[in-house]
Amino acid sequence: MTGLTTVSKISVLLLLLCCGACGNKKLLQYNDYVQWLQEPENKLVQYKDYGGIRLKLQYLPADYLVYNELKTASMNTAHADSLKKNYNYSLNFMLSFLPPQGEQLDVTKAGVKDQEEFSQRIGQLAFNMGPSISLTCGNKSYSPELTQLERLFGLRNSADIQVVFNLNKDSLLKSGNNIDIEYSDAIFNTGLSKFSFPAEALRQAPGIDFEHKQN
Repeated sequence: MTGLTTVSKISVLLLLLCCGACGNKKLLQYNDYVQWLQEPENKLVQYKDYGGIRLKLQYLPADYLVYNELKTASMNTAHADSLKKNYNYSLNFMLSFLPPQGEQLDVTKAGVKDQEEFSQRIGQLAFNMGPSISLTCGNKSYSPELTQLERLFGLRNSADIQVVFNLNKDSLLKSGNNIDIEYSDAIFNTGLSKFSFPAEALRQAPGIDFEHKQN
């Protein structure tokens, strides 16, 4: 058998370079994906502890958002890819107020004296979070386009706020700058919290295997 011709060698090299440039993401089943997101070493979740309150800030990749949008419907790669385009111009996070590790305290009621104070707290969490949060990358700063309190139903002991920044996500994540988020808390009086996410960690997060949906 003869060796590869010069033309064949060039073709193989170009194919390898093309595959490398595609940067195909590792695909995980949904449950494995959620577990991966929660592991601090992957740099997509951060915690701050303040005595009786624990703050958690979690990056929400497009794949995660799309899967949860489609989880009650049949899904395929084409459908998922179409929806993911909707998230090309936003960065999404979940800001959570949690009890200290090992405790079951309902943080929404921590320190409140009566139903009136409790209602005021829920109102602040639901409608007045935006001015307290900012995102900085390089020399540009952004305010949230949307903050949304997840419905409580009395079934959880945390308060979870989805935070959405409208911006050119691809351009931001390719800049190489850190994504810095500040939250100034006047609700639980934890003060100023600063979170910093490496842009590379957000950009290289794995994807979800939409072709083999878990039941």
